[in-house]
Amino acid sequence: MAGYYNDPELNVETLTADGWVRTRDLARADERGYLYLVDRASDMIITDGYNVYPREVEDVLLEHPTVAECAVVGAPTPRGWRR
Repeated sequence: MAGYYNDPELNVETLTADGWVRTRDLARADERGYLYLVDRASDMIITDGYNVYPREVEDVLLEHPTVAECAVVGAPTPRGWRR
């Protein structure tokens, strides 16, 4: 990754001096060394003035008996779109 376009502050926050990218993913390792991604440190979707965190939506979806896995991501609303 070369960096974020026109956002030097985010580049400083995200890119390390030695070339690593801080993804803001939160993970844990078990006793055998397996790594599990468990959350995101800074992922929030703003919809109709509400702050919605994808992890909260995923947790609710996973309560349904027919849902084995899920991932929630935000997508921009197309211009001119109305309900």
